[in-house]
Amino acid sequence: MANLLNEQKWRGEFFLPASYDQRFFGEISYTPEDGVILSYTVTDNNIPEGENVLYGVLSEGKQCTLFGNFQSHQKSINFNNGLATQSGQARFSFLAIGDFLYEDEKFSRVMFSLTNFQEFFCEKGFLDSVVYTNTPICSIDTEFGKVKIYNSASLKYMSSSIKSHIYSQDPKAISELDLAFQEIKSKYPNAFFTLTQNLRYQVNFEFFPETSIHELHKHIFSFSNLFSLLIYKPVCPESVTIIKSNDDNYSKIEIYPSMMIESGTKDLCVQECSHLLLPINQFSISFNQIISRWFQNPQDESPIISSIQCETGFKTTHTTHGEIILYATQLESISHSEGEKKKKYEYPLFKYGSQEIHEGLKKVFECSEISDVARSISDLRNEIAHVKRPKTWLKKLSLNELANISQYLHLTIIGCILTELGVPKNVIDNYQKKYSPH
Repeated sequence: MANLLNEQKWRGEFFLPASYDQRFFGEISYTPEDGVILSYTVTDNNIPEGENVLYGVLSEGKQCTLFGNFQSHQKSINFNNGLATQSGQARFSFLAIGDFLYEDEKFSRVMFSLTNFQEFFCEKGFLDSVVYTNTPICSIDTEFGKVKIYNSASLKYMSSSIKSHIYSQDPKAISELDLAFQEIKSKYPNAFFTLTQNLRYQVNFEFFPETSIHELHKHIFSFSNLFSLLIYKPVCPESVTIIKSNDDNYSKIEIYPSMMIESGTKDLCVQECSHLLLPINQFSISFNQIISRWFQNPQDESPIISSIQCETGFKTTHTTHGEIILYATQLESISHSEGEKKKKYEYPLFKYGSQEIHEGLKKVFECSEISDVARSISDLRNEIAHVKRPKTWLKKLSLNELANISQYLHLTIIGCILTELGVPKNVIDNYQKKYSPH
């Protein structure tokens, strides 16, 4: 299975679909930060380019397809003993390993996993205690098809004796257990028993009608955005596998998308968060309803979603100032859309902000009423936005305090989004309490 969070390299020969005789040597490098890059060398001046797919046969014998307009960028020409060689690099949007694919080829099924997805579905204990099932844990109808959540695991056949797999300090107890196991096997001779290993949760998209690799990735990206909202941290795919049907058979094609994420964002993606500390998980919300509502009106272009997905863990003065202006504008938008134009900050704070947020803002602005907090937010926003405005709050507040204000406003706006998705009020309060500055 592809691991999209690790650096990987492949060597092979590459060619355009109709130009196998012009194949050339190259090396593909993949990182989540830089994406898919092909470094190549050709021994003549005839470099094929301008196509939107490039085929390759990797050194291990696997077929692959690179999606993107192949242009010989950053090329250099060397002359040695009358032989001209050209070297260069080309960037691609996707690498597919397992088949030669057409540019506009359609697919009906894709499986993928996300960072921290396992913890979201684990109710209590650890993954080792989860009972494996080969039927969908949940199935949701969407505008593009179905979303299904499955278990995935490695299954290892058990030997004839259970003593080979289980140890007990009490020999009598283990002998009785083994005897009972033998009796069950005799009673059900056609049953096969396996041990589940490396149990995980994965998402399965089924598309009706079939869709292209580019559209397929947009839906994965959208689902990642929803999940980042629910756990309040960046989320990226860990693996993406297309299931390609061929008559009565099927093949698995591993997909490596050029995610181009910051290294700090990647570190936050892989940072584990315990299910015991998640205020939102599949048991605290109506997961089917929320997925259905999200795909009816995805907010993939929302600056709030982007602010979570592009978080690096570092704050500077200019980014914090920009966030405060942006979030203040978002609060105004909420008030306008709900007919409360005169209470552009006060209304959303009352309706979508928790007590934790209210008390935090009162403390940082040194006031006792939300109406005063709203006035202070307006003054601070204007101090940042207008050059000649006297800098009263900006002189008084530290960078850490400004960052706290930004996060309180951010969580208030998220409270509005979660409410629209159907997350219960008490769960949103717990969410805002958990992620508020302390």
